[in-house]
Amino acid sequence: MSRVPNVTRKQGIYYYRRLIRLGVQKPFRIRISLRTRCHKRASLLSAALTLFCEQAAMTITSNSETQILTAEQRAAIFREQLLIERDRLEVLHARLQIAPQDFRADGTPSLADFRHALRDVARSCLYGVDRNPMAVELAKVALWIETVDPGLPLGFFDAQIRCGDALLGVFDLKALEDGIPDAAYKALGSDDKDVARYYVGKNRREQAEKERVAKGFGFHRAQDLIQAFEALRSMPEDTVKQIEAKAARLEELTAHGAAAWQLETACDLYISAFFMPKVKGGDHSGPDGMPRRGAETIPTSGTLWEWLRGVQPFGPLFGQAIDVARRAKAFHWPLQFPDVMQRGGFDVVLGNPPWERIKLQEQEFFALKDAEIATAKNAAARKKLIERLDQTNPRLAQEWRDALRTAAAESQFMRESGRFPRGGVGDVNTYAVFTDLCWQALQPSGRAGLIIPNGLVVGFTYREFLRQLLSNKSLVSFYGFENEDKIFKDVHNETKFGLLTIGGKDVQIEQPWFTAHIRQPAEIADPAKRYALTVDEIRAINPNTLNLTLSTRARCSGISIIDTGPTKIRLRSRRIRASSRGSLLFNTRIQTIEYSPDIG
Repeated sequence: MSRVPNVTRKQGIYYYRRLIRLGVQKPFRIRISLRTRCHKRASLLSAALTLFCEQAAMTITSNSETQILTAEQRAAIFREQLLIERDRLEVLHARLQIAPQDFRADGTPSLADFRHALRDVARSCLYGVDRNPMAVELAKVALWIETVDPGLPLGFFDAQIRCGDALLGVFDLKALEDGIPDAAYKALGSDDKDVARYYVGKNRREQAEKERVAKGFGFHRAQDLIQAFEALRSMPEDTVKQIEAKAARLEELTAHGAAAWQLETACDLYISAFFMPKVKGGDHSGPDGMPRRGAETIPTSGTLWEWLRGVQPFGPLFGQAIDVARRAKAFHWPLQFPDVMQRGGFDVVLGNPPWERIKLQEQEFFALKDAEIATAKNAAARKKLIERLDQTNPRLAQEWRDALRTAAAESQFMRESGRFPRGGVGDVNTYAVFTDLCWQALQPSGRAGLIIPNGLVVGFTYREFLRQLLSNKSLVSFYGFENEDKIFKDVHNETKFGLLTIGGKDVQIEQPWFTAHIRQPAEIADPAKRYALTVDEIRAINPNTLNLTLSTRARCSGISIIDTGPTKIRLRSRRIRASSRGSLLFNTRIQTIEYSPDIG
């Protein structure tokens, strides 16, 4: 029988003992009776306690408010948190009390225990985000159907399945500390360039005086929020009253005036600067229509920092900014999932993101608003009809201008805010920024899987994204498909897409796996159609961009790398089919190519 860490056994009862350090010289010892005679149950409970102790100790040690407390006071805080954890462990312990007759003959748990486990996993481990409120509600219903457990109420998913735009919002609270970038004030569409320059100048002056303007604010509220959400997620859900108590606690945490609300408002001020129109005029402007000092209606870095210090912004500015952020459905990850983000991210991220440009499409916009424009015979005819909207339908004309500016603001945010350094380039496509988001949201040993077009690995636009994935050894596999068998019925049969798997920074993949132009998922297992390439082999094939050369057969990608010295690499290959810009194309049966990189 293997030894359980931190656990001793005495007279048939297991005890958990551990030394805890809370950033002070003198540690204190905790001793907990697990009260079980089962070695496996003791091991599981020990793992849960160890994780709790590490997280609690780290939180208390890093919290600036507890730095001035004595060791005894910090220990008291730890014991208080431990009492909350005890309730969760008692539920876990009850779940582990499985009698021998509850197992089937082959040793697998009974259906009842499987249902218990499925419900616990769903309510403790699954998270989701969608900007469509109906999709959020349908996701909850689907989870309730899948995890129904006779005798127990439906699980509480309100804190895990959230509504918002996963791409629009603050991903790291450090962005608040750094302030709003000047790019937020770029003139877009019908914006006035003089007004845009005014806010850029104001923002730069405040950035230059940051030490004075920002003095006095901190982010201890974020630590408080992390602890509060950890306690929320540990609350039991075994009765209707417990579900109601958990819902009430979530509402309390996010209510007006709470720590979460204060930080969310700061994040909304940050986001709204990108989306608010920069135009002259308004009730609070000067005689020339320009913003009046002290009565500006667009937030800048100084506005943000003063709010974090407790200074109320100019009323009209505050109200308009919050409304704009709400309409954009801004989603701030460290506030919606604070405990997960504090731990470094998610273990697994799955997604099938939309494959569309962040660019307003005329036919799509007018499809349900004006059939004549939507069905115009060509783009020139549509443009003429749109230009006449000011006379024929002024309200729709304004909706069109507002939608154009919103799309431009979204694209500007994704390209210039710094949140999507790899995917937010060129003519931004949602699949690329979603992939960037998923990589950022992974904890170091986690993995993400997405269904995306193959442009990320063979296109020129995202060459730097691919280069970083390969350089960090984070690319696990890309299994390329063509849609000839109409796996996706509404997608053109010649569309190329793939199953992308990437890992966190600690997932070091020496040889990613690839396929190209397969038609069914079962073909991934065919060794004749699957092949692996090292980063050095990919670099030797395509040194300029590291774009992948996707071959239809594994034997076609058999590459021999012959190193002939510090400045030359020789490739020997059999019929490599190249499908990307800048890739080598071998048409003859066998070729040898020498590549001499520039040495500068």
